[in-house]
Amino acid sequence: SPHSPMSSSSMQYFSVLMPPLMYPLSSEVFTQMDTARWVLDLEAALGSGTVTGTDFAAMGAAIDANGQPEPAYLRLRECVLFLARPGLLQPDQALTLYICDPAINGSWEFRGYVSAKQPSAIVALNWVDAPAQPMSQHRACIGVSVEPLAEVEARQTNRLAMKEDFAKRVGQDLYNFMSSFGGGTSPSSPLQRSNSIGHALGRTVGVAAPSAAVGPRTSSSITVPGDVIDRWFDKFLSKFRRDPYFLSRAKQL
Repeated sequence: SPHSPMSSSSMQYFSVLMPPLMYPLSSEVFTQMDTARWVLDLEAALGSGTVTGTDFAAMGAAIDANGQPEPAYLRLRECVLFLARPGLLQPDQALTLYICDPAINGSWEFRGYVSAKQPSAIVALNWVDAPAQPMSQHRACIGVSVEPLAEVEARQTNRLAMKEDFAKRVGQDLYNFMSSFGGGTSPSSPLQRSNSIGHALGRTVGVAAPSAAVGPRTSSSITVPGDVIDRWFDKFLSKFRRDPYFLSRAKQL
């Protein structure tokens, strides 16, 4: 692997800040596996008091939908990852962040990265809700690794493209569902043909034409423009390209 300034085991390289934790956690709190990988056992750190300055105790134990205590790590929804100082990464290197989620069999999932040109990033951790029966053989961890920047950027690009495609499929499914109430036949790819979506919706579910005024809402129905799905998708893409994790940051559904 290419030489990295992160080759010594006696200095601070990066920190993570995870609200509601009140202070950043430096790389020195992590267990260094080798010259390019670090792991933090969140359950051990939060349970043993290794992580100081938390307000978890004052908040009290959270309760899940089944009335069971919620694992403390689930409250860590976001992570700010940042380099300790300039010059720690080569221009062709990235510092990546992963989570090990007990709810998905302890597999490591990529979440984000920083680089010499982008020394800090806000990363959505996206834990899966804890299973009803705790899986004691797996623990919640955060992993940090030095990797080739080109590979990480390609991985990130693929992840974003998959999310865009997923959003498009959600819009298609919503359109098909709306169309089913009118008994009509929906076009195969309405999100790719903005003109057809308005006409088809107007025929099948009685929504207004794109230029028509939107009527008042009643207790059982709402009139929307015929190109409502296109408008939604355009708005979604605008938000998504500014912040790919904007939905993850939402307080509630």
